[in-house]
Amino acid sequence: KIINNSINVPLFVLCYSEFCVHCHGLPSAFREFSKLHNSNDLIISMVDCDKDKKGCSIFHAEGTPKMSLVIGSDYRYWFQTKRRKPSDWENWIDLLK
Repeated sequence: KIINNSINVPLFVLCYSEFCVHCHGLPSAFREFSKLHNSNDLIISMVDCDKDKKGCSIFHAEGTPKMSLVIGSDYRYWFQTKRRKPSDWENWIDLLK
């Protein structure tokens, strides 16, 4: 349901694993980033792939970390980023919306 509504309100999602060395620090940065946004302009979510494999498969996360800006239901058109800083995410999302 949240993916279907992403055409109206984009979804920025982090798929991560607690045991992934490349994921270190990203969940806390995502939590801080989410405090800067209200759910009317951007939904921010995280999925722990160790605990929710189905959730990660919905976002087509074949590895972690995977950060996607979901707009619409066709995953082939979702934007991916490797940026690690909230300020970089902000600029990147503003360019894509």
